[in-house]
Amino acid sequence: MKKESVEKTTTPRARPVVYDYGSPHDFFHDLLAHYKTVSRFSVRQRSCTLKKCSPALVSQVIAGKRRLTRDQLPSFAKLFKLNNFEFDFIDKNLRSDLWVKKESSHSSENKPKMREPKNHILNSWLNVYVKDLVNLIGFSTETKVLHKMLLGLASPRKIEQSVSFLLKEGFWRKTASGKIIPEDPALISTNEIHNDKIRLFHKQALKIALRGLDALPVNRRKASTVLMSINKEKLPELRSLIDAFQAQLLKFIDDHPTGSDELVQVTINLTPVGGKNA
Repeated sequence: MKKESVEKTTTPRARPVVYDYGSPHDFFHDLLAHYKTVSRFSVRQRSCTLKKCSPALVSQVIAGKRRLTRDQLPSFAKLFKLNNFEFDFIDKNLRSDLWVKKESSHSSENKPKMREPKNHILNSWLNVYVKDLVNLIGFSTETKVLHKMLLGLASPRKIEQSVSFLLKEGFWRKTASGKIIPEDPALISTNEIHNDKIRLFHKQALKIALRGLDALPVNRRKASTVLMSINKEKLPELRSLIDAFQAQLLKFIDDHPTGSDELVQVTINLTPVGGKNA
């Protein structure tokens, strides 16, 4: 009896964002995993025509047993199909010896810390907004105060639930003097995962942006829309531009974590609106 062959399917992994990584081997490890879920990708076949990029070297770099050098990077870029932004970011770090210094440190307190995604904060979209009120002038955990600060975005009951969640899960913590402070000024969710909670959060953010267009004067908001025609092979480079901007935003937050005047949201949205794939 002839057996039917069953095709094994693998859920595609999102392409990793290079700006999230503190070492080249971690990035290339996850990039290889990404390619293996979206296409037939063979390091041995792709490296056979490349100089300074043998399968053994690739395996050692990915395993963290060999350091990637700048003269090897062009071959790695061809092998792993790096876009210009990924190449420039890695080259800059190798040139400044930044990643080398990070990799050579064996102390846990000196190891580079990737910003860890904390998706469970999106159990409710409101949690993110309530969390970031903490540094504003006039902040209090009193429901009526938070309701006023949020301009009526959510019901008092929902706000109470968010306050309880943030304290319980450690997004807020109390100091010895009883003051509530954020544990981390900037949080991210996992990049590009298909998650109903994340979609709901982004939908709510767009609703808030729409309300701002009607309710706020132009000097208190910023709206900009750019339409472009683009070839499909250039989409990864366009996405990398957005990722680079997000990395700059996160650095800005890290450098200025305690603004006290106003809570603002920055919404970046890339959406196809026409063409053969629309």
